[in-house]
Amino acid sequence: MKKSWIILLVMIILVINLSNVLGEVRINEVMADCSINSKNCEWIEIYSNESINLTNWVIQDNSSTKYNFSIDLLNNYLILACNATLFNQTHSININIIDLRCSNGGWLNNGGDNISLFNNNLELESNFNYAGSNSNK
Repeated sequence: MKKSWIILLVMIILVINLSNVLGEVRINEVMADCSINSKNCEWIEIYSNESINLTNWVIQDNSSTKYNFSIDLLNNYLILACNATLFNQTHSININIIDLRCSNGGWLNNGGDNISLFNNNLELESNFNYAGSNSNK
């Protein structure tokens, strides 16, 4: 019986350590309602703790508006921008940016939304909820 507990404890420790080693991709920050008069300024920041291939990944909101994107993420951060040119004009950072070319000027709901990030197998990788407007979350 004591041997079984030791084996179980070792298995639990291995699972915990393995989960710390595996890569994590998450929605890190969202700008849904910008201070400038343009819905094209919306963006989502994706973070990964390792280099990862994001080929055929999907970002989607509650209203089922979705965008497919692909990139080899080599430096931890990625911006999914409604308008990459506008993002570059208003932010002076060196980061990977994908231009989603949002229809109707934007897609994120200013009053709150639920954003989901799916991998190429359409498995949920990250979920991000926000409420309110006029600030990045």
